Amino acid sequence: MNEPLLVAIDPGGTTGLAMYSRESGFRATQGTPYEIIEWVGANIGIGAVGLIICESFTIGQGTLKKSREGSNTAIETIGVIRWLAHCAGIQFRLQSPAEAKGFSTNDKLRAAGWYDGVPEHARDAARHLLLACVRDGLIPAESVIPANERGMMGVGKGESVGVG
Repeated sequence: MNEPLLVAIDPGGTTGLAMYSRESGFRATQGTPYEIIEWVGANIGIGAVGLIICESFTIGQGTLKKSREGSNTAIETIGVIRWLAHCAGIQFRLQSPAEAKGFSTNDKLRAAGWYDGVPEHARDAARHLLLACVRDGLIPAESVIPANERGMMGVGKGESVGVG
């Protein structure tokens, strides 16, 4: 049987989707919320998904001023994906935008080979995926630390690399 995919989703009007397994590597795309929800539902049904990571969404004053429709779309997408995961018995994890962007910088995405040619919303999903892969030990943190940051973070000396 194939190793299950880790799937990360950046919900919104354009929804990002990023996937990783050691066996099949990294893939990413983006589409409408309905297209991404359909993909998740179909792949959960065949046992291809092992963990779903989704960007959390909090409505604040700034959000209300921007777009209620976009806010509703993000919240509804998260709810549907959470429900699909629940029904399939698959772990569902929320991560804040700040967590993902704080760890998964553009340089780290480049070091992982997950930046070039990846559309914006898919790249945001990739940020969540990279953080989860490093946290869960699927990808060694050392492998995504850009060359210009090595030595500054104590990698290999048991020190933290910003993943907690």
